[in-house]
Amino acid sequence: MLNVTKNPMTLDYAVQLMKANGCVVVCSEERRTIVTDPNGNEFLLTDDPQCYARFGASFFADDVTPYPLTEETDHVLGLCFKPHDASRMVALLDMVSADEDAYSLWVRHPDGSIAAIDQARLFALKQGAKPKNKVEQMLVDDPEWLGIFEKRVFGKFCVMIAAGRPLPKWNPRFLNINSAFEEAKKLDKKQSQTLIY
Repeated sequence: MLNVTKNPMTLDYAVQLMKANGCVVVCSEERRTIVTDPNGNEFLLTDDPQCYARFGASFFADDVTPYPLTEETDHVLGLCFKPHDASRMVALLDMVSADEDAYSLWVRHPDGSIAAIDQARLFALKQGAKPKNKVEQMLVDDPEWLGIFEKRVFGKFCVMIAAGRPLPKWNPRFLNINSAFEEAKKLDKKQSQTLIY
């Protein structure tokens, strides 16, 4: 499970906060630290945005990164694998979670904070709700982009856009791969039904 702090924070501060709340540092090297909570759940923390640069990078055709985080943004990223449960540590660091928020669109604001537009709000915007801010206005002004997000990405992948910047252009290859996959599923289903009859 991928997580990102909602507000700017240094790795050192995150580690100190974990330790102050009963967590223990298991190992630390370069820009990565593994901590465990009192129940033995492991959580990898890093301030290196390149660790997750590959995550969702193929979605977009332009140079917008899936997480518009840089060396200057000072966000801590956390990674947890099953069977470990990092929910307590995620809450302590006030993080957004890719698993929980795959049903949201992440937005990084100029002040460095990260917020999510949730499923209900995205649906309301698509149904004609009045935009509350410039990001929502961009989504309403580009129903094709929002439609692709809803059909191809929503609930499957976590994507972050940057407030104050244009919406990233979808990668045609990503769209074609998805179309081909969907067609293959339809064909497979049709063949399965043929075999049943």
